[in-house]
Amino acid sequence: MKSDRTRQWIALGQAAADDVVGPPEASNEDSWSLLRACCVAPVVQLIRASRPRLFAVSGPAGAGKSTVARAVARSLTKVGMRAVTLSLDDFYLTRRERGRRGIAWRAAPGSHDIDLMVETLAAIQDGSRPLLLPRFDPSRDDRSTDECLDDAPDVVLFDGWIIGYDGQGYGRILPYLDWHLHLAVPTDVARERRFDRETRLREETGRAFTPEEMEQFWDEVLGPGMETWVRASAAHADIVVRFTETGPACLADPRLDEFLTDSRGTGPTPA
Repeated sequence: MKSDRTRQWIALGQAAADDVVGPPEASNEDSWSLLRACCVAPVVQLIRASRPRLFAVSGPAGAGKSTVARAVARSLTKVGMRAVTLSLDDFYLTRRERGRRGIAWRAAPGSHDIDLMVETLAAIQDGSRPLLLPRFDPSRDDRSTDECLDDAPDVVLFDGWIIGYDGQGYGRILPYLDWHLHLAVPTDVARERRFDRETRLREETGRAFTPEEMEQFWDEVLGPGMETWVRASAAHADIVVRFTETGPACLADPRLDEFLTDSRGTGPTPA
């Protein structure tokens, strides 16, 4: 059962603080500082100590999943580990196939190619070489060219808003996840950040959702999903970091204790 490990979790990150590389894209300085201390640095240290193949990051739209995953990957690369990012979005069915199935919006359960996801995650765990990673282009709302890696990465940071949801076949991916971190933010914060992201994408490419489409997308998929699929995802996570007005809190399973700092403030030594 998860219990409060906030102090130990943040202390774990202090051991990796100097190795953390800044955010991979423009980010609010205050929000980045919080993510760095409460998510990025502890995850960097946990990965260095436990050496997982797959580290999942879930949470609602706008929680900071991609920012955390990319910053962790960049920071691990700095210390000599081969780290890459992968998104649940990369497994969307093609736009044509979604249309054929009558799927109005991507993101909801049913819009992903679960067979491809299982196949890819299994290949990651097996250390397959070369490794093919699917990619998705949100500006086109369609699949992009697969990325081919000649060498197997040490770790893959896998982010997605409903990773951990075990209904509709999505439970098939759970055995492949070594660690699962869930980021929890208030609904109004998630909504504002997700709309801002779409605005930036529209300004950069001219091909993202219009404001009206984004409103409909939120009302029909993302908003309702926070109370259903995202809640279920959090229940299956090993570590849940909650961001509230009173500050961050970390709830974690006992399996994390092996890697947390001890009473003297010293942590595990990276491998």
